[in-house]
Amino acid sequence: CAEVLPPDRPAAAAPDAPAPWAPPGPSLDPDATRPAHPSEADADPYPDHDGYPYPDHDPYPDDAVACGDVLYEDTRLTHDVGPCPGDGLFFGADDITLDCAGHAILGSAGGVGVTVRDRFDVRVEDCRIEGFLSGVLVEDSVSVTIVDNTFAHDFFGARLEGVTAPVVEDNEGEELQNAFALERVTRGYFAHNVLDLVIVGFALGSAE
Repeated sequence: CAEVLPPDRPAAAAPDAPAPWAPPGPSLDPDATRPAHPSEADADPYPDHDGYPYPDHDPYPDDAVACGDVLYEDTRLTHDVGPCPGDGLFFGADDITLDCAGHAILGSAGGVGVTVRDRFDVRVEDCRIEGFLSGVLVEDSVSVTIVDNTFAHDFFGARLEGVTAPVVEDNEGEELQNAFALERVTRGYFAHNVLDLVIVGFALGSAE
Protein backbone atom coordinates (compact mmCIF):
# COMPACT_ATOMS: atom_id res chain seq x y z
CA CYS A 1 0.00 0.00 0.00
CA ALA A 2 1.20 3.54 -0.60
CA GLU A 3 2.83 5.49 2.22
CA VAL A 4 0.72 8.30 3.49
CA LEU A 5 2.80 11.33 4.51
CA PRO A 6 1.86 13.93 7.01
CA PRO A 7 0.90 17.24 5.43
CA ASP A 8 4.11 18.97 6.71
CA ARG A 9 6.55 16.35 5.32
CA PRO A 10 7.62 16.97 1.67
CA ALA A 11 8.15 14.07 -0.71
CA ALA A 12 11.80 13.00 -1.33
CA ALA A 13 13.39 14.59 -4.39
CA ALA A 14 14.37 12.31 -7.25
CA PRO A 15 18.20 11.72 -7.51
CA ASP A 16 20.15 13.64 -10.16
CA ALA A 17 20.91 11.68 -13.31
CA PRO A 18 24.61 10.67 -13.63
CA ALA A 19 26.80 12.65 -16.05
CA PRO A 20 27.47 10.87 -19.35
CA TRP A 21 30.76 8.92 -19.35
CA ALA A 22 33.70 10.32 -21.26
CA PRO A 23 37.12 8.69 -21.74
CA PRO A 24 40.09 10.27 -19.93
CA GLY A 25 42.82 12.09 -21.81
CA PRO A 26 42.86 14.82 -24.46
CA SER A 27 39.77 16.06 -26.20
CA LEU A 28 38.40 13.90 -28.98
CA ASP A 29 37.16 16.93 -30.80
CA PRO A 30 38.27 16.39 -34.42
CA ASP A 31 38.77 20.13 -34.78
CA ALA A 32 41.27 20.23 -31.90
CA THR A 33 44.94 20.89 -32.70
CA ARG A 34 46.74 17.62 -33.39
CA PRO A 35 50.10 17.25 -31.65
CA ALA A 36 53.09 16.74 -33.93
CA HIS A 37 54.14 13.15 -34.53
CA PRO A 38 57.69 12.46 -33.28
CA SER A 39 58.84 11.86 -36.86
CA GLU A 40 57.71 15.38 -37.73
CA ALA A 41 59.71 17.02 -34.95
CA ASP A 42 63.23 18.35 -35.43
CA ALA A 43 65.72 15.69 -34.29
CA ASP A 44 67.89 18.40 -32.72
CA PRO A 45 65.77 20.52 -30.36
CA TYR A 46 68.56 23.11 -30.15
CA PRO A 47 70.01 23.27 -33.66
CA ASP A 48 71.86 26.51 -32.98
CA HIS A 49 73.86 25.08 -30.09
CA ASP A 50 74.83 21.54 -31.12
CA GLY A 51 72.03 19.86 -29.20
CA TYR A 52 72.24 21.91 -26.02
CA PRO A 53 69.77 24.60 -24.95
CA TYR A 54 72.52 27.11 -24.22
CA PRO A 55 76.15 27.17 -25.32
CA ASP A 56 77.46 26.91 -21.75
CA HIS A 57 75.54 23.65 -21.22
CA ASP A 58 77.88 21.79 -23.57
CA PRO A 59 79.89 19.44 -21.31
CA TYR A 60 82.84 19.66 -23.70
CA PRO A 61 83.27 23.35 -24.54
CA ASP A 62 85.94 24.35 -27.04
CA ASP A 63 85.62 28.13 -27.44
CA ALA A 64 88.56 28.22 -29.86
CA VAL A 65 91.21 26.71 -27.59
CA ALA A 66 94.60 28.22 -28.42
CA CYS A 67 98.27 27.86 -27.47
CA GLY A 68 98.94 28.72 -23.82
CA ASP A 69 95.36 28.16 -22.63
CA VAL A 70 94.63 26.75 -19.17
CA LEU A 71 91.81 24.18 -19.06
CA TYR A 72 89.39 24.28 -16.12
CA GLU A 73 86.69 21.92 -17.43
CA ASP A 74 86.22 18.97 -19.75
CA THR A 75 87.31 20.05 -23.21
CA ARG A 76 86.92 18.41 -26.64
CA LEU A 77 88.85 20.00 -29.46
CA THR A 78 87.17 20.78 -32.76
CA HIS A 79 90.35 21.94 -34.51
CA ASP A 80 94.13 21.64 -34.37
CA VAL A 81 96.01 23.86 -31.91
CA GLY A 82 99.22 25.57 -33.02
CA PRO A 83 101.90 25.54 -34.14
CA CYS A 84 102.72 26.92 -30.70
CA PRO A 85 105.89 29.01 -30.32
CA GLY A 86 106.29 27.71 -26.77
CA ASP A 87 104.00 25.58 -24.60
CA GLY A 88 100.65 24.18 -25.68
CA LEU A 89 97.91 23.58 -23.09
CA PHE A 90 97.82 23.41 -19.28
CA PHE A 91 95.50 21.59 -16.88
CA GLY A 92 94.17 24.03 -14.29
CA ALA A 93 91.68 21.81 -12.43
CA ASP A 94 91.18 18.28 -11.12
CA ASP A 95 88.72 15.68 -12.47
CA ILE A 96 88.68 16.91 -16.06
CA THR A 97 89.40 15.44 -19.50
CA LEU A 98 91.12 16.83 -22.57
CA ASP A 99 89.72 14.94 -25.56
CA CYS A 100 91.41 16.08 -28.76
CA ALA A 101 89.01 14.00 -30.90
CA GLY A 102 91.91 13.15 -33.20
CA HIS A 103 93.09 16.75 -33.59
CA ALA A 104 96.71 17.81 -33.18
CA ILE A 105 98.55 20.02 -30.74
CA LEU A 106 101.55 21.28 -32.72
CA GLY A 107 104.80 22.74 -31.46
CA SER A 108 107.88 24.44 -32.87
CA ALA A 109 110.64 22.14 -31.57
CA GLY A 110 110.44 23.41 -27.98
CA GLY A 111 108.16 23.71 -24.96
CA VAL A 112 105.61 21.19 -23.69
CA GLY A 113 102.48 20.10 -25.53
CA VAL A 114 100.30 19.37 -22.48
CA THR A 115 101.34 20.20 -18.92
CA VAL A 116 99.77 18.52 -15.87
CA ARG A 117 101.18 19.83 -12.61
CA ASP A 118 99.86 19.15 -9.09
CA ARG A 119 96.59 17.65 -10.37
CA PHE A 120 94.34 14.70 -9.43
CA ASP A 121 92.31 12.41 -11.72
CA VAL A 122 92.79 14.05 -15.11
CA ARG A 123 92.84 12.49 -18.57
CA VAL A 124 94.51 13.22 -21.92
CA GLU A 125 93.05 11.23 -24.80
CA ASP A 126 92.95 10.94 -28.58
CA CYS A 127 95.51 13.70 -29.20
CA ARG A 128 98.31 13.94 -31.73
CA ILE A 129 101.06 15.90 -29.98
CA GLU A 130 103.85 16.80 -32.34
CA GLY A 131 106.96 18.94 -32.44
CA PHE A 132 107.59 19.68 -28.73
CA LEU A 133 110.50 19.06 -26.40
CA SER A 134 107.99 17.02 -24.32
CA GLY A 135 104.64 15.89 -25.64
CA VAL A 136 103.11 15.54 -22.15
CA LEU A 137 104.72 16.58 -18.88
CA VAL A 138 103.15 15.33 -15.63
CA GLU A 139 104.56 16.49 -12.30
CA ASP A 140 103.51 15.84 -8.69
CA SER A 141 100.10 14.44 -9.63
CA VAL A 142 97.90 11.44 -8.85
CA SER A 143 95.73 9.25 -11.11
CA VAL A 144 96.61 10.74 -14.47
CA THR A 145 95.46 8.81 -17.55
CA ILE A 146 97.20 9.20 -20.92
CA VAL A 147 95.44 7.05 -23.49
CA ASP A 148 94.99 6.72 -27.27
CA ASN A 149 97.44 9.50 -28.12
CA THR A 150 100.15 9.79 -30.76
CA PHE A 151 103.47 11.44 -29.94
CA ALA A 152 105.44 12.38 -33.04
CA HIS A 153 108.71 14.23 -33.61
CA ASP A 154 109.04 15.13 -29.92
CA PHE A 155 112.22 14.68 -27.90
CA PHE A 156 110.19 13.07 -25.08
CA GLY A 157 106.80 11.53 -25.72
CA ALA A 158 105.72 11.76 -22.08
CA ARG A 159 107.70 12.73 -18.98
CA LEU A 160 106.33 11.73 -15.57
CA GLU A 161 107.98 13.05 -12.41
CA GLY A 162 106.59 12.51 -8.91
CA VAL A 163 103.44 10.77 -10.16
CA THR A 164 101.32 8.16 -8.36
CA ALA A 165 99.03 5.67 -10.14
CA PRO A 166 99.36 6.88 -13.72
CA VAL A 167 97.77 4.91 -16.57
CA VAL A 168 99.61 5.15 -19.90
CA GLU A 169 97.92 2.91 -22.42
CA ASP A 170 97.28 2.45 -26.16
CA ASN A 171 99.52 5.32 -27.21
CA GLU A 172 101.75 5.48 -30.29
CA GLY A 173 105.21 6.99 -30.61
CA GLU A 174 106.75 8.05 -33.91
CA GLU A 175 110.30 9.30 -34.37
CA LEU A 176 111.02 10.14 -30.74
CA GLN A 177 114.32 10.45 -28.93
CA ASN A 178 112.75 9.03 -25.76
CA ALA A 179 109.19 7.69 -25.56
CA PHE A 180 108.62 7.67 -21.78
CA ALA A 181 110.86 9.19 -19.11
CA LEU A 182 109.89 8.22 -15.55
CA GLU A 183 111.19 9.68 -12.29
CA ARG A 184 109.65 8.89 -8.87
CA VAL A 185 106.67 7.11 -10.39
CA THR A 186 104.76 4.63 -8.20
CA ARG A 187 102.00 2.11 -8.99
CA GLY A 188 102.04 3.02 -12.69
CA TYR A 189 100.30 1.00 -15.40
CA PHE A 190 101.83 1.01 -18.88
CA ALA A 191 100.37 -1.23 -21.58
CA HIS A 192 99.81 -1.59 -25.33
CA ASN A 193 101.94 1.37 -26.33
CA VAL A 194 103.34 1.01 -29.86
CA LEU A 195 106.66 2.68 -30.74
CA ASP A 196 108.15 3.23 -34.17
CA LEU A 197 111.58 4.74 -34.87
CA VAL A 198 112.14 5.50 -31.18
CA ILE A 199 115.70 5.56 -29.85
CA VAL A 200 114.82 4.92 -26.15
CA GLY A 201 111.55 3.32 -25.13
CA PHE A 202 111.65 3.89 -21.35
CA ALA A 203 114.11 5.94 -19.34
CA LEU A 204 113.69 4.98 -15.68
CA GLY A 205 115.01 7.21 -12.92
CA SER A 206 112.98 5.52 -10.18
CA ALA A 207 109.69 3.82 -10.85
CA GLU A 208 107.59 1.02 -9.37
